[in-house]
Amino acid sequence: MSLHKRTLIIISLTIISLITISYVTSRSILLSSFSRLEEQYTVKNVERVAALLSNEISDLDRSTHDWASWDQTYAFINGEFDQYRKVNLVDSVFTTLRLNIMLFIDSSGRVVFSRAFDFMNEKEIPFPQSSQAYLLTRTLLNHTDGEGNITGIVLLPEGPMLISSRPILTSEEKGPVRGTVIFGRFLDNDEINRLAGIALLSLTIRLFDDLQLPPDFLSVHSALIKDHGTKIIVHPLNMQTVAGYTALKDIYDRPVLILKVEMPRDVYKQGQVIFDYLILSLLAIGIVFALVIFILLDKLVLNRLENLSNSVISVRTSGNLSMRIPVKGTDELSSLADEINKMLEVQEHAEKVLQSYTLSDELTGLYNRRGFMTLAEQQVKIADRMKGRMLLIFADVDDLKIINDTLGHLEGDRALIDTAHLIRETFRESDIVARIGGDEFVVFTMETYEINAEVLIARLQENLDAFNTKSTRRYKLAVSVGVARYDPEKPSSVDELLARADRLMYEHKQRK
Repeated sequence: MSLHKRTLIIISLTIISLITISYVTSRSILLSSFSRLEEQYTVKNVERVAALLSNEISDLDRSTHDWASWDQTYAFINGEFDQYRKVNLVDSVFTTLRLNIMLFIDSSGRVVFSRAFDFMNEKEIPFPQSSQAYLLTRTLLNHTDGEGNITGIVLLPEGPMLISSRPILTSEEKGPVRGTVIFGRFLDNDEINRLAGIALLSLTIRLFDDLQLPPDFLSVHSALIKDHGTKIIVHPLNMQTVAGYTALKDIYDRPVLILKVEMPRDVYKQGQVIFDYLILSLLAIGIVFALVIFILLDKLVLNRLENLSNSVISVRTSGNLSMRIPVKGTDELSSLADEINKMLEVQEHAEKVLQSYTLSDELTGLYNRRGFMTLAEQQVKIADRMKGRMLLIFADVDDLKIINDTLGHLEGDRALIDTAHLIRETFRESDIVARIGGDEFVVFTMETYEINAEVLIARLQENLDAFNTKSTRRYKLAVSVGVARYDPEKPSSVDELLARADRLMYEHKQRK
């Protein structure tokens, strides 16, 4: 009789007849039902928050419409009402309407009035010029026919903003159109907290193209891209909290923000309590049967499974895919061992194929030139879109030829491996670090106010000094460095950046 049949008879007489069927049935029906209810509840809450945000935009648009279709505004934009600013454009208007910006533009595109205001602290603030330039686009001023409105979200350099743009008409909404009124409110933390208080939920928003998204946002990001930002994704964060995610689109129908709505898992936890009581009642009965099953399975199955497991662990820990699992007998476990061996053969073949293409440097484990060029070119596209600056740092190991000639190539390889480790330690995990030549290393990293070329080079030198202080080798590790900056306003190719940084590195080496 085969092992499968012997096991099936034993389990069917004891545990399967009582616990397995009850457990699988109750879990699949009970908890799955509560999970679906939780998902539906979460989707409803996300839809409710999205509707709340839509209402905020509609309220903002109504206010914009009231001001844009008004005889006094119609006269003011044409220079016919000198007292308009003093009478109407006062602090209380910004506070009452919860406005951060107000723009009045005439039909020629000239800004007649612009003001930025912090309505939370009730004080005027400088109008961001970068934001004003963005808002004066043809899209937001395209009201030549006197009809329609433009409302929604825009992503400004200072952050996301709720925006409304309306044509300036008379109180009877007659033309001709004399210009445009734009009202805006930043969708900042204060606004999100206010909406959270209204919805009685925990809300978070993050930029859709943020390169530093938290893990839970990253886990849903690709799905939101795939369905063009129209789907609501539910993702349990832990046993206590569940979250719903959806993309918020801008006025151009592009996903620019990810909205996260968190709530306690009350529905699911109630189902879990019911399920736990059911399982505990069955568990007491199952213990008796389990003891009998364990004694029998220990001899017939478990010992052999342990041996099989140890063999698999040996393959994993050694990393040697040419190793094979010993196969004894002709039952299901033997078939399993044989299938594992076949899988190892496929994996070994795949590993060899990958090595023929791979993007990694075999000696250091960093990216090779191909890998660097592939990732760096992609990073340049992201930098262009985000208007972010990048740094390309070119480092060359000093005196590697002397180390090879005097101490041998094995010691030279050790020097390269140590240098690679120190460079990798110096930079962030998200930075692109590669060995592109014999003793040449490059790093492509984002430049920020806190993290600039001087800070990074100083940090690398500190790590080199610390290594040399502890090292007992007959040489000191040193590198010459050149840095090229990528500016999206003056774009250049990765090859051009490499050439520029290489030249600066060579000048640094010459000065030494």
